[in-house]
Amino acid sequence: MKKRTREILRYAFVLGIFAALTMIQANALNGVEAGSLMHQFIIAQKSEIKAFDHRKKFELKELKASQDRRLHEFEKTEKEARHKYFETHTKGEERRAYVQEFIKRRDAFRASLVDERTRKNSELETSLKSIKEDQAAKFKQFKTEVQKGDIPAKDLWPKAGI
Repeated sequence: MKKRTREILRYAFVLGIFAALTMIQANALNGVEAGSLMHQFIIAQKSEIKAFDHRKKFELKELKASQDRRLHEFEKTEKEARHKYFETHTKGEERRAYVQEFIKRRDAFRASLVDERTRKNSELETSLKSIKEDQAAKFKQFKTEVQKGDIPAKDLWPKAGI
């Protein structure tokens, strides 16, 4: 491999992959350059998946914290309402009916939280599947261009931090 090309590829992450590609002199790639470029492309795609997984974990953590706060607030307001109701209604039969209604309300609220979490998970899984399908198509196109000896288009590279 040419010393200049090796130096360009070594500093590809520092300079940015796109800048390094424009610095390679010819439009044709030799075998070593093509292999190195494919390796960098695979690393970039793996980084994109890792970034998505990180965002997914963060979003689910935020959702759980939000739901915990909402559940705590729900239970707090229900407790206050129950105490008020019990002050005015002293008979056991009225209290039992109120408690049964409370249990139904609480179960419905918890079910809505579970549905929300399930919906968010499926949304994120759909996004991950879409990203992987997109990556597979771009990898195939990238590979064919490299095998031809051409420098692949910049838009095939994964977007950083998205």
